[in-house]
Amino acid sequence: MEVLAPAGDMEIAKLALRAGADACYIGGELSARAYARNFSRGEIREILRYAHGFGKKIYVAVNTMVLEREMESALSYLGFLYEAGADAVIVADMGLAAAAHALYPALPLHASTQMGVEDARGAAFARKLGCCRVVPARETPLDVLREIADTGIEVEAFCHGALCSGISGMCLLSSFIGGRSGNRGRCAQPCRMAYTLLGEKAYHLSTADLCAIGLLGELRRAGVSSLKIEGRMKRREYVAIT
Repeated sequence: MEVLAPAGDMEIAKLALRAGADACYIGGELSARAYARNFSRGEIREILRYAHGFGKKIYVAVNTMVLEREMESALSYLGFLYEAGADAVIVADMGLAAAAHALYPALPLHASTQMGVEDARGAAFARKLGCCRVVPARETPLDVLREIADTGIEVEAFCHGALCSGISGMCLLSSFIGGRSGNRGRCAQPCRMAYTLLGEKAYHLSTADLCAIGLLGELRRAGVSSLKIEGRMKRREYVAIT
């Protein structure tokens, strides 16, 4: 199975690859981590040259929901990534995926967990959009992961890191409370705050982090081809150790 590490900047990406990752996923424009440093176009070219020199891969996350007025510039950006040699683009917006596949049929597309694929039917739909890989919703059971893999699409599953309280991460709480949409990369993480419920103040919505290192054999048997570590906002030490 591929080990796929997060990278919030150039230093972390190079460190992750040297630490043993087979691939890194990074952010650029229209990334679901708007507050991460993210990569400029020049930096994307640089990290692609670096990774490919070691026979490793770089996937670029363009995984926000795209507004209609942004579609033309988003497709232009995907054209840049295709020409630069990105190994894949991670997309969440179904319209963007379909349009990108029509324009750049040789550009590998990965369906982001934000697309909300939870079963084999969703995976089949992602394939129709042009996706060659799907990142299922993090709450997808092992037996359903196996059913998704049986459709013939590559399966990339989270194996470590923070979990989202919302289904597939598609939560509207942040946008309702403070106008910062998680689907636009600006989640304020209100689920991490303490709330009073029936007189008890506690972190009722906050989830524990995922640690699936003891389940790697089961993930392999379920047909998972890539193990995804969460954490594009995490420090370099965290990324290298995981």
